[in-house]
Amino acid sequence: MYGQVVEAWDDDAAVATALERACEYHCRRMSHTRSWTAEFNRTPLDLLPVEIFAVNSLRSAMGRKPVEVNHPLMRHIGPIGLAQPPQELMETLYRVLERHDEVHAAKIARSA
Repeated sequence: MYGQVVEAWDDDAAVATALERACEYHCRRMSHTRSWTAEFNRTPLDLLPVEIFAVNSLRSAMGRKPVEVNHPLMRHIGPIGLAQPPQELMETLYRVLERHDEVHAAKIARSA
């Protein structure tokens, strides 16, 4: 199924079609059956098609445009972007990093 995405990589419309088929594959594999153990049955992996988002992210990283995938699975949750933590959280993280560096430097100085 995902091989079709690779084969169509240079054709945006074909990639979109292949990703729509991948969404169908995802939906068919959300529940256990007698012949199949579900791949996407754990929350949030059931309704969050991370593999489709990953393909579009990879395309963007390679300088290609992401394709629009016309499938109901893609309408449950909007596009995933980078989180923008609040500035106060970033300041706290920087202080923790500074403390870590201080402690690490002190350990190195003591062992020298």
